[in-house]
Amino acid sequence: MAAVKNEMISRRQYFFFIIQTLIGVGVLTLPFNLHEVAKQDGWISLLIGGVLIQIVLFIMWGLAKRFPDQHLYEYIPTIVGKVVGGLFNAVLILYSLAVAAVILLLFDEMIRTWLLPRTPYWIISLMFIALGVYLVSGNIKVMARLYVFVSVLLPILVLLLLFAAKDGQWIYLLPIGESGFSSIFDGVYQSSLSLLGYLIVLLLFPYTKGTPKQKLVTITFANGFVVSFYFITVLLSFIYFGTVEMKYVSEPVLYMLKAVEFPIISRIDMFFISMWIVSVATTLCSYLLIASKGMSHVFPKLPYERAVLFIGFFLFCIAYFMPKDEEWLNVLDDYVSMAGMWTGVGLPIFLWLISLVLRKRQQGGPNYENRH
Repeated sequence: MAAVKNEMISRRQYFFFIIQTLIGVGVLTLPFNLHEVAKQDGWISLLIGGVLIQIVLFIMWGLAKRFPDQHLYEYIPTIVGKVVGGLFNAVLILYSLAVAAVILLLFDEMIRTWLLPRTPYWIISLMFIALGVYLVSGNIKVMARLYVFVSVLLPILVLLLLFAAKDGQWIYLLPIGESGFSSIFDGVYQSSLSLLGYLIVLLLFPYTKGTPKQKLVTITFANGFVVSFYFITVLLSFIYFGTVEMKYVSEPVLYMLKAVEFPIISRIDMFFISMWIVSVATTLCSYLLIASKGMSHVFPKLPYERAVLFIGFFLFCIAYFMPKDEEWLNVLDDYVSMAGMWTGVGLPIFLWLISLVLRKRQQGGPNYENRH
């Protein structure tokens, strides 16, 4: 791949690319979603979910290292054939578009609720999409450098949360395990939904410098960072609100910060949102990248820059014409999340298993002929 040589990124940039893709909209709502199903044991569900996702990442790594010079869209047809591979690639593109659309719609709703209640949805969407199209149209290396630069905001977010929850009550986490194994494992599914997005690992694998083992270490550390970040967010929310109050607070992080004031900053929640917007923007851009790379590969005559513009226009149409009812958005989010389990987890595992079977046949074929 000639294009890869011009866009190679370091392992450090790979690390920050992954975490900026995974940390986004879920920061505000994950504590509430986990508490709904696992109560005060939601943090246990999150840790179990992180371990399971790490197992999936091992499988993804095993798949990617078999095709070190190709990205996901290139080796899928090699594994399952041109026709089925084309179908799988189309599914990946549609899934990436759907995730980007959900991120955009939920972001619009959050901004309208907390910051700009009188601003039309389409203006917020247009500005956000324009930013994404401009960034994704450039070089992957440029995107990676920006992701590294804006990652300095993540420790600031953690410090704000630690300060806001300084008076939290650890007793709210007791008794541990009260919700039962069934509820905890329901929470594992819920936590895994916030950890989907590791398709970016397979897309950027050939663009990253280093050996496969070095890349595996980078991927593992990135997953550990993301799980730790969400763990801190969930834990602090639980000890601040407690079981009784959490069921009434859909965005516990913002309400927790809203009660805090600094001498020079009266609304810490607004300050937090201004930095959270950056994380949402990088997540959206990553999915734009996944969809655009796929479309330019499926349609070789379509230049990559035009593919980005087309996807940006398609997302704007969704943001403009889709209903803005909160209940409808939640249903859409649930369907896309379920699709993510099949596409972001099930598909890589399936491809890995098929690749193992093909490798055994390739290794066993000549031996079989020699024996007979």
